[in-house]
Amino acid sequence: REESGRWVIGNVAQVIFRLKEAHPLKLKFSAKTLQTPQEMTVYVNKKSIGTISLGTNLRTYTFFASEELQDEMNIITLRFAKTFYSDNVDSRNRDLRRLAAFFTNVAIEDAIPATFSQENASEFTKINFSNLSDEKPLLQGWSDPEEGARWTEGKSAKSLFYVNRARPMKLHLRAESIYKPQKVQIYLNNLFSGEVAVATDTSADYFVDVSNSVKSGVNILTLKFSHTQHLANIGGDPND
Repeated sequence: REESGRWVIGNVAQVIFRLKEAHPLKLKFSAKTLQTPQEMTVYVNKKSIGTISLGTNLRTYTFFASEELQDEMNIITLRFAKTFYSDNVDSRNRDLRRLAAFFTNVAIEDAIPATFSQENASEFTKINFSNLSDEKPLLQGWSDPEEGARWTEGKSAKSLFYVNRARPMKLHLRAESIYKPQKVQIYLNNLFSGEVAVATDTSADYFVDVSNSVKSGVNILTLKFSHTQHLANIGGDPND
């Protein structure tokens, strides 16, 4: 333990927690890597729930877990691509530990809050990043807000929404890709719903029929991307 957090020593760290009854959770990590950005993969009970590019500035990263959880004992495993020696950064530092990342916080939260009800269902059928002050619909893979929009970070992103009753519906996405076009696969409640090719340079509208996979109540939307792009390669942010 240090003043504001703990280092991960070596390539792997684990956290154990208990649930009386398994239910969807958000896992939040406030962390940074030591020397250069690196990949961190998160597992729950040995099942991967996502990989992100961990940066050198302290940030909060959110993951979503549902089917991987079980009653009673659960184990979160964090695996890192690299470790660093402190003296590689500062030759005066005599810390000989192999360090992967520094964590100031690990939080486990309910992913589907009690406030999701029929009375407020309409506000979750549209996620408008220009006025989104409550981030409950965003589960995993989204950046901090930027001028009425958000980047997706890593190769997948998840969000949830609520509908009063299942009925024919279309998913409406407004998006653009950076650097080069890419394919986005769309899953609703773990069922493949379709694929769109997102273009570059300007935001465009994309529509996918999700009638066969939408259900009454809470729905989980997953977007999977064909590739990521380091903004640092074109003069920007080091994250993917």
